[in-house]
Amino acid sequence: MNKRNSILINGSIFSDKNNINHDEFLHKFMQFIDGNGLKFRGATSIFNEQGKVEDYQKRYDGKYTKLYEFLFQRRSCYPEISLSFTEIEEILQFNLPKSAYKYGAWWSNETSGTHSHARAWILAGWKTAKINLGTSINFMRE
Repeated sequence: MNKRNSILINGSIFSDKNNINHDEFLHKFMQFIDGNGLKFRGATSIFNEQGKVEDYQKRYDGKYTKLYEFLFQRRSCYPEISLSFTEIEEILQFNLPKSAYKYGAWWSNETSGTHSHARAWILAGWKTAKINLGTSINFMRE
């Protein structure tokens, strides 16, 4: 089994110009990441001189965004998180589909086909580890 290493980068990238176009920057950044066989799990923000966020871009935007944001915010704090189905539905503010209660495959760590919802936890830097159908899900940091 290959061991995967990751680097958490905390810091800022500054522009010599007065303004940095967020979309242009993110596009060039992702070209660099993808072109070097790397993966980026996270978000980017633009801060003004007072340190307030002016623009925020996340890597997942879909039906399960609230779960993405919940897990993304905890990526540096916990190696594993266990959530009950009730807690997940409270985070999402809607009920999970019946298939999430019946089939372990719904929780698989693949994003192709009908599993696009898995992008919410995968792009936040997590994978499902232990599935107790109808009861709880354990997420582990990737």
